[in-house]
Amino acid sequence: MVACPICGKGVKSKDINDHIDSGCESYLESPPLTQNGSTQNTTASQKPSVSSFFQTPAAKKAVSYPTPKPEPSPTLSIQQKPASNGKPNTSNPPPRKRSFEDITTAVKEEVEPVIKNEDVQPAKKTKTNAFQKAAPLAERMRPTSLDDVCGQDLVGPQGVLRSLIEQDRVPSMILWGGAGTGKTTIARCIASMVGSRFVEINSTSSGVAECKKIFAEARGELGLTGRKTIIFCDEIHRFSKSQQDVFLGPVESGQITLIGATTVC
Repeated sequence: MVACPICGKGVKSKDINDHIDSGCESYLESPPLTQNGSTQNTTASQKPSVSSFFQTPAAKKAVSYPTPKPEPSPTLSIQQKPASNGKPNTSNPPPRKRSFEDITTAVKEEVEPVIKNEDVQPAKKTKTNAFQKAAPLAERMRPTSLDDVCGQDLVGPQGVLRSLIEQDRVPSMILWGGAGTGKTTIARCIASMVGSRFVEINSTSSGVAECKKIFAEARGELGLTGRKTIIFCDEIHRFSKSQQDVFLGPVESGQITLIGATTVC
């Protein structure tokens, strides 16, 4: 008699194949009661069952699937706090979120010292280029507004020319006076007040071709941006007859505003 490798029951050796083919239900031999328990225990201890044969050993299971470590519970620290006899714990208050006012106050406190330090520093001097350094004293001290011009009633606070300039109705004119009386200064101040394009020429060096080019640029500027052009001509009495005829059309049509300066009465 042999033990079946599948069910572990006693079967005759000649019937073992038929017993396995029958699904371990036939050809069973019932041993005596005294030997049944010992036979089954011996068989079970000697040969492991098929199900345990195909199982993975415990050592390999431990290596292949490591046991995950339990993560600490977030409520553990709260449960382990000692009792405070019913009184609230004021030594360590819970943290609170910073409000918008706190952030704004902190930023102001950081910025204010920087601003104070910058105010202490002396003001930087304006840089002057080589042309400004080389200019004579009269050129460097030239007034930049009509309020700084003295001795000229027409451009004063109550002057007729001053009211026309403030209304942006600058007419063509001729400024007459001796050298250094402020003719060029007044023309530049007028151009800066009305915001017009200012072109300065000299009758001794500007020919007819250059004047025509300036008139074409003034016409294009007026058509594109609507900004007028003021042409200041120094020593206008030196213009020849052909040069004077070139100015007639643009001045009469209002394309340009001509301001001439002369020392001849």
